[in-house]
Amino acid sequence: METYTTRLLSKKYLTKHILELRLEKPQNFEFHAGQFIQVKAPIGDTHIYRSYSISSTPSDEYLELCVKLYDTGVASQLFRMIEPGSELTFKGPAGRFTVEETDSDLYFVATGVGLAPIMGMIEDELSNKKNTQKIHLIFGVRYDTDIFWNDRLKALEKNHSNFTYSVTVSQPHDEWTGLRGRVTEHIPEDTSTIHAYLCGSMDMIKSVRDMLGQRGTDMRTVHFEIF
Repeated sequence: METYTTRLLSKKYLTKHILELRLEKPQNFEFHAGQFIQVKAPIGDTHIYRSYSISSTPSDEYLELCVKLYDTGVASQLFRMIEPGSELTFKGPAGRFTVEETDSDLYFVATGVGLAPIMGMIEDELSNKKNTQKIHLIFGVRYDTDIFWNDRLKALEKNHSNFTYSVTVSQPHDEWTGLRGRVTEHIPEDTSTIHAYLCGSMDMIKSVRDMLGQRGTDMRTVHFEIF
């Protein structure tokens, strides 16, 4: 992986613990939707690299990251302090969690910040590749206050008739009127003709993969990235 130095263009809190960062895209930097970069973070007199999926598409003029902040995370401390105009160093791109060419419908399952690479993949399929196959996303969070990019998803659904999405909340507030429960409670009964892309915790991915297999999906068409 090559090493690049770039500038932070913007920083936005999507929820209390999730940040959207947009970076200046280095000249000649190319990637496939779904891949990740490794951001350099200082730790004492040395440094570490932490991996973050790219949530923007290859045609965007910027690189976008969606990161979860942890109380004691070294990179989290960097992201809390850094301001637009500051420099960041990263390596990349890397990763094989990308959309394969197929005539099948595409089914995406994301939980939490697992939506990051999947957002880039969906937007790339719809806006850049002009994919006309049915594309569906189910996005799961614990609390309704954890939902982010809903307006962005709503705009994609409005502008592309082949795209639909659902949001489900496992521990919603009483006033929540949308879907409830884990993503596994909303998997279709027949999944024999889809290509699936899953991103989230290991437990979620294992549960969804098992369910897809039971419902007829060829496991060679199930792709995943653990967060």
